Amino acid sequence: MRPVRNFLRAALCAGLCLAAACAGADYNTRNQEEDNVMNENIQTSAPPTGLTCAFTVRGEGPTLGTWLWSAKDILTNTPSILEFLDKNNVSEVYIGYDRAVFNSKYRGFVKKAAALGIRSSIIGADARWVLPEGRKNYETFVVWYEKYQSECESEDEKFYGMHMDVEPYQLEEWGTGLQAVVDSYAAWVRAARADCDRLGALLELDIPIWFDKYTVTDGGLTLEEYCFTLADTVLLMDYRQTAAAMYASGERGLGLGQKYGKKVVLASETGDTTAEEPEITFYRLGKKKLYDEMTALRAMVDKNFPGGNIGYAIHWYNSWSALPEDGSK
Repeated sequence: MRPVRNFLRAALCAGLCLAAACAGADYNTRNQEEDNVMNENIQTSAPPTGLTCAFTVRGEGPTLGTWLWSAKDILTNTPSILEFLDKNNVSEVYIGYDRAVFNSKYRGFVKKAAALGIRSSIIGADARWVLPEGRKNYETFVVWYEKYQSECESEDEKFYGMHMDVEPYQLEEWGTGLQAVVDSYAAWVRAARADCDRLGALLELDIPIWFDKYTVTDGGLTLEEYCFTLADTVLLMDYRQTAAAMYASGERGLGLGQKYGKKVVLASETGDTTAEEPEITFYRLGKKKLYDEMTALRAMVDKNFPGGNIGYAIHWYNSWSALPEDGSK
């Protein structure tokens, strides 16, 4: 089943794609007046509540990640964000790519997160990158990443890798030329692998749990397995409401991670998908239910894949931090 993102997520992705397509000059040269205009009306999230996520402990167990889709949040909300991430044992954060945010702002946030033991990667999320006409925008992203990394004054200001949430099924072409899009996505993954090798970056791929349904023409592997052969980490958008369901849908991917020696991250959803697919999100179930199910999921994974390179993730920071404890939303 196709994972459906909430409308805010979709609007944000569209905005990021537009920004990347229009980027020509270095946005870090904007004057302060323009910067102030861009930063108006930025919404902040609720501060941490009493209930915290403790099914894994940062530095002592599997990694726990989350998405910070709006990079503009770090301009006005860094203390609250970091407090939430710290209290909830988050060990890695995936930050949205936004050319309108000064690189110095990224560096400041990344460094503060690193001081808490939290590493940061940058999100690439433009589905059109997989098409020939979108490759130029992808290359712009890679050039930006390389420039950002090279200008960092210390290692704790750097991103550890590229977190690719590139979803080809968002494209109109997915419905009109499916096999061509599958093969084009596979070619883009190869390009991303080469770029990450050149830049010394980890390559993380977010994929749905149903990529096994499609086959890459070159080599005959399923699209899911193909991703495992090239990525350093495969994040499975394992969006279900119970530990048993999450384990069942993620078990095949866990086996592929073991087969290829790759890290596997199992992710859960907290965004509002209730109008489209209510069974994939904890949006109305609350933090306690989320944490209980993630605790049970980890127990299943630890039992059946002992010693595996496993992580977990919760999508996404803004919806997770605003989630009621008791599910009364």
